[in-house]
Amino acid sequence: MKDESTAQSPLHQPLTHDSAARHVTGRAIYTDDIPEPAGTLHAWLGCATETHAHKVPNTLATAASSGSDLNGMAALDAAEQITARLVDFAAGHWQVAPEAVHFTHLGVQVGAEVVALAEIVRAAYMARVHLSAAGSAFVILSHDHALDFLLVAQGLARGDAAYIGMIGSATKRARLARWCRDHRNGLDIAALTCPIGAATLGDKRPEVMAALTHRATRATICRATT
Repeated sequence: MKDESTAQSPLHQPLTHDSAARHVTGRAIYTDDIPEPAGTLHAWLGCATETHAHKVPNTLATAASSGSDLNGMAALDAAEQITARLVDFAAGHWQVAPEAVHFTHLGVQVGAEVVALAEIVRAAYMARVHLSAAGSAFVILSHDHALDFLLVAQGLARGDAAYIGMIGSATKRARLARWCRDHRNGLDIAALTCPIGAATLGDKRPEVMAALTHRATRATICRATT
């Protein structure tokens, strides 16, 4: 005898969909057909098509994804700034149109000539072309006071550095101020951080100074991005 419970089970049996008749007769009501209540708020999602980091190229990470996107675009923005300066310099130095300067895996195509990238960078450096992006941080750590003063003056004269620090003491800072007054038309050194690290605390251990200088540069850049 056949089990009645099995015979009456809907499993594996063809069934008519509840709205089938409405669909085929045109009486089905879809979401788009339902009248909207008065005052309904409409919202559309708009996704950014490009990430920008023009405010300060060396922006800091703020989240796992957005931070990496911003820093990636910051690196791209910095590279584009430096490339544009090198193109302008090469065009003027080799007397060709900017459109005739192209970067390739073999070197830099300057008109009909291929020039090594190192040669162009060296020539641009000697011509005082800025080879760092706006918003960069500079920490001067040489053992030569004269060289330190030249580097600091160059960084301060740019006017677009996020941070400029120099290893030294209050005495060295005062000597730099006098040098800038006499040899750099009174260049203001207010934007300079010197001493750096924990020198003001009397702790001159290299690892401590490095850690605190790193924190200072990050804090300065972070303030510039907010």
